[in-house]
Amino acid sequence: DLTPPVIELLSIANGAYMPADTNETALTIYVNEPSECNWDTFDGPFDTMARTFACTTNQLPTSSLYYGLYECTTLLDGIQQQKKSTYYFRCSDQPTKPAEERNINTESYVFTLQGTVPLKITNVQPQEGVELFTPEIELRVTTSAGALGGIATCGYNFVDNNPQNAIDFANTNSTVHTQIFTSLEEGAYTAYITCIDVAGNLAQDDTSFTVSVDTGAPQLVQVFTEGSLLVLVMNEVSTCEYSTTGSFAYGTGIRMTGEMTTEHQASLDSNIYYVACIDAFENVGEYIIYI
Repeated sequence: DLTPPVIELLSIANGAYMPADTNETALTIYVNEPSECNWDTFDGPFDTMARTFACTTNQLPTSSLYYGLYECTTLLDGIQQQKKSTYYFRCSDQPTKPAEERNINTESYVFTLQGTVPLKITNVQPQEGVELFTPEIELRVTTSAGALGGIATCGYNFVDNNPQNAIDFANTNSTVHTQIFTSLEEGAYTAYITCIDVAGNLAQDDTSFTVSVDTGAPQLVQVFTEGSLLVLVMNEVSTCEYSTTGSFAYGTGIRMTGEMTTEHQASLDSNIYYVACIDAFENVGEYIIYI
């Protein structure tokens, strides 16, 4: 045996982000032969390193996870929020032989861990206590801080705040997370939000809102002309159609501009307009407008 030990694998990825509340962590390294391993926060020769790994000296491979490799474990400390911690590892093989016959790493294995700050949920929509008159609801969450400036994966559920029950947002793994519900029934809802970043930082919040059924047709609140355009302003988001020849059933008219908005436009080329507008709950309002 003429070669020093080789660290083949680690239980934590080199450069990994650590949770904000962590100042120490267990680490297992897997070497290719029975060894003694030391570590320190300063680089130097094997014999000068102040901390040790607990390594097996059994000649048979001891790793059940990675057969053929040998486990050495330790506890790395000194992890600080928002700072990179650097550790140096060196190993010496053939533990039962005299020092002069052993092969020792002449260069350290450099290992780093990145400390983080707590993940934060900075905004949740719909706002707490709001009453919504639409079956289409967008749940929107904004995150910040954490391991990557707020980049996280967020989930929700309407039952409890158990992270295990959270359903991932349709759009997540970012700092803005959205989920659209197209057919929520009338009633009160509490959305429990759980977000987690790459370091394992967890943030939770919730918001309660009410979905109410709208049984009233959209109301016309303003009519005016603007150049060659007829402009209608409604009291709620809607989609409008018109005819200049007579009353019609919604769906058979000429579509005005603006789908599910409060303002709609049509070309100004008649003295009379028959208008039908439908809202999100399919309530239809009909109007006759004289110019």
